[in-house]
Amino acid sequence: MLILTQISLSIYGDSFSPSKIKESEDLKFDNKNEVGDIGKRGRYKGKPIPYGGASLYIEKKFPVKEKDGDELIPSSFLDLIENNMDSFKNAGGTDIELRLSIFWKDQCNFDFSPDLIKRIGNLNIPFLISCYDDDE
Repeated sequence: MLILTQISLSIYGDSFSPSKIKESEDLKFDNKNEVGDIGKRGRYKGKPIPYGGASLYIEKKFPVKEKDGDELIPSSFLDLIENNMDSFKNAGGTDIELRLSIFWKDQCNFDFSPDLIKRIGNLNIPFLISCYDDDE
C-alpha cells in the first residue's frame, strides 16, 4: 500500500543562479542557493557552496488507486518543468533530475502509462525512483 509520495525536480550547475529564473505563483523553489552561499548543513556547512542549486517538491498523501502510477506525477508538475526547462538551462542548470520518492507499507506496486513514460523521456533528464518501507 502506498502511503506518501514526493515528486521533486532538482537543478544544479557550477554557474547555476536560481535568482535568474522568474518565480511565479506556479514556480516557487522550495530550496535554493547561489554559487558561493554559505552552506547551512551537509558537507558545505559553514563553507561556500561551489555550485548553484534549486528544488521543487510536491508531496501527496494517499489513498489513490493502488496501481495508477500516473497519479503519482501530476500533469501540472510536468507542464511546469516543460514550460521552464529553457529557463533552467539558460540560468546555468546543467544537472537536472526528476525524482519520485515512494513511502509504502506491505507492498509497493504501481505502473505508468506509455504516454507518461514518453512525456518524462522527452524531458531528456534522469528520472530516479526511490522506495522506502514505512514499517513502523
